[in-house]
Amino acid sequence: MKRYYLLFVLTIVIALASVALAEQGQWAYSYANNSAASSGFLAVSAIDQDTAFSIGINQFSADGAQYAWRTTDAGITWVPIFQMEFSTQGCDILNLFSFMIDGDWFDVDHGIIVGTAVDPECCPKCMNEGHKFAYCMIRCMIAMKPFFWTATDGGDTIERHSAEGNITTMYTDIRAIDQETMVACGSNGLLRKTSDFGQSWTDINPPETGEYSIMNTMSWLSPDVGFIGTGEDASSTGRAPMPDDVASVIAFNNKVQDYIRYLHGGAWRLDLLDHGYRPDYRNDPNLGKVYKTIDGGANWQPLLSGNGVYGFLKVFFLNEQRGWVITDEVLNPEGALNNIKYTDDGGVTWHDAGIPNVGPAGSTRYIISDMRMLTPDLGYAVGANAHGFFYGTNIMVTIDGGKTWAFDDIGALPQYHGSSQGYGLNSVDFASNRRGYAVGMYLSAVQYTGTNSPPTADAGADQTVAADTSVTLDGSGSSDPDNDTLLFKWTQLDGPHSVTISDAFAAQPTFTATDPGAYVFSLDVSDGEFTDTAETTVTVPSPADDDSTGADDDASHGGDDDSSGDNGGGGGGGCGF
Repeated sequence: MKRYYLLFVLTIVIALASVALAEQGQWAYSYANNSAASSGFLAVSAIDQDTAFSIGINQFSADGAQYAWRTTDAGITWVPIFQMEFSTQGCDILNLFSFMIDGDWFDVDHGIIVGTAVDPECCPKCMNEGHKFAYCMIRCMIAMKPFFWTATDGGDTIERHSAEGNITTMYTDIRAIDQETMVACGSNGLLRKTSDFGQSWTDINPPETGEYSIMNTMSWLSPDVGFIGTGEDASSTGRAPMPDDVASVIAFNNKVQDYIRYLHGGAWRLDLLDHGYRPDYRNDPNLGKVYKTIDGGANWQPLLSGNGVYGFLKVFFLNEQRGWVITDEVLNPEGALNNIKYTDDGGVTWHDAGIPNVGPAGSTRYIISDMRMLTPDLGYAVGANAHGFFYGTNIMVTIDGGKTWAFDDIGALPQYHGSSQGYGLNSVDFASNRRGYAVGMYLSAVQYTGTNSPPTADAGADQTVAADTSVTLDGSGSSDPDNDTLLFKWTQLDGPHSVTISDAFAAQPTFTATDPGAYVFSLDVSDGEFTDTAETTVTVPSPADDDSTGADDDASHGGDDDSSGDNGGGGGGGCGF
């Protein structure tokens, strides 16, 4: 990959005056290493106001490489927490083929990194069997397989673990659902889940299998509800035949790394495209789809297809209704080399977002690498742009739920100097609506600072209604001090029987109760970060009978229990008629 001779100058983020735009936060460069021209952070996982972790690659010396970093000062410094040193002689040289692909942390003590590597015990064992090094090198490189690393003790302890698989399988994404539950996906049907922080893994039924199918990206709302985006550059990651010599294995490994760089984006993807790397999706409707599961992967429902033309590089859902995807659909070969699509009805319909036709600050082509929504309205996408011979930074913002996007300003800390193009970003993540990080080439990092206040849920007043009456639950009184669009989720907590809520994600859904009793409902209201809960009760009274209303009946009918309107005579057990 060519070197990116990128520097940047100081810029000042201009305060935005309008009420809607005032909800945006500010971005500023916090770290970069100008000597690490071919190095970069691939992924970032934000934990809290000051702490984040990143994985990537930096060959810091002739015999050493760094793969994982941690910041505890809000991105000002990034300290390596995992590196390998090796010689270029004997079995040690096979460590060069270790490659961390993605990582995700639930908290400071629970992180998992996925990648590929040569089994460290393979070559010494082969040599001890009396074979020559050249033979052992081929044998062990062909036996490359997926690996994962668990990170504990705030990142101070990172342990490598072998995983089932072979050279035809690779991880592409890992998601931490809670501190014990993680899901990893990849190529050739590779989809696995751990519920004990990596001690054991079980295979999940994948939405696609086969050597030309890759699950690129995931978004999980719970262990049961998840989304997967697929699509592969088949020309660059062909799986067959199995490599059987060193040159073929090295070439294969390079193709895998190229695809990972293409997938994770930024300046790497632009550079690959500049050098003739073109996605060549097979005309197969099974390649390039978005899928949803509501049962932990037992079954998958297709939501969106790339029609064999484009694949899905990122997928992100705030709830089961509101979702966004990044595709590698080329809208303008001299401008936007990506597209963003969104849905607000659970994937029934999808819409193309309005994104800039050309890059920022006079640049032309640009890449969208990653995105996150902070609220149903506010979100950010990061990537890289081509600016002459330089690859620069772009950050895009939406304030209307992803319908339209515009390039956002980015500032710089005083200690940095140079050109305003920046470095090109690969990944973004937010610890909260008040702190986020984006990382990219030259081991660069930018820091986000914003504000947010929690919403207040209002489930409406308690109601008393007659049986078989349509009831409207009313959460419209819920509010948010930032005027964020709110997400609603209704759940029945109690009642004489389960009811069908017309739309559990609507502010004012309806239901019909048939049996007497108290129906209790919970309303969760979220602004994307904070959630507030309220309850309401709908009561269906029992029909009047002697036991419940006899005193009133006697008084109103002169003590005649059998008079009309009284339910005592021949009432069929109090049925009311």
